[in-house]
Parts: sequence; C-alpha cells; structure tokens
Amino acid sequence: AQPYWDLFYIHWPVPQVFVDTYKELRQMQLEDARKIRNIGLSNFHIADYEELLPHIHADVKVVADGQQAPSSSIPSQPIVNQMEVSPFMYRPETIEYFQTKHGMCVAASKALHRGQGWDDADDNAGDDHGNIVLKLTRRD
Repeated sequence: AQPYWDLFYIHWPVPQVFVDTYKELRQMQLEDARKIRNIGLSNFHIADYEELLPHIHADVKVVADGQQAPSSSIPSQPIVNQMEVSPFMYRPETIEYFQTKHGMCVAASKALHRGQGWDDADDNAGDDHGNIVLKLTRRD
C-alpha cells in the first residue's frame, strides 16, 4: 500500500507564504487524493483564515493521469484548526467562528497550559466531584 497523510497541517500562518502553501497542498490533494486526504490548519486566527478563504473554494484545474480529479470526494476546505485553548486562554469567539461559521473542528493544543499556572489551584477542589484538579477548571 502507498503511504499517505490522513491529515496534513499547515502549522503556522507565515505571512506571505501560507496562502501559497495551502494552494500547493490543495493541488497535491487534487492530483492524488490518496496521498493527502485532508488539510488542517494550526494556529490560525480569524484574520488569517479570512485571508485564505478566497483561495479555498477557488477552482483548481487539475488533470491527473488524463482525468479530472473527483472533487466531490475531496474536502474543499480545511477540516480542523489546532490552536491554543485552555482555561488560561479561552477564545469563544474564535472557536465559534471556526466551528459554526465554517464547520471546522477546533483541536485544543496546550490544553493543560504546559502544566504552568496551576500552582494556585485548590488541590482539593475536585474531591466533591470525583475529579483531580486538572480536570476541574472554572471560567469566569
């Protein structure tokens, strides 16, 4: 069997590069969907995605082995945005934007904030709920 990537991330929206990076990955995906099944984003803010948006649904003329790629079976937009989401950095507007407006999954990175900031946590806070302190967080 041929190796493939189920999900290929654009890790960071590097200015003046990430749009071309997306176009190249999309081109590769359309040429041979067996190589790259899905494209994902990482650390994209709303403004970054809106800069990319006009290029996502742009028609890409692709012919692989003399045939046009079956675009109906290939997702035309990124399926996930992996970004920092934690009790210390919670961005409900950004999460809502990607999930609701664009149907993307938001994957939390640094969800436990690299173990930092928990020094002042009440070690017994989870006892009443059967949880450890890192599972019990509160947003104000």
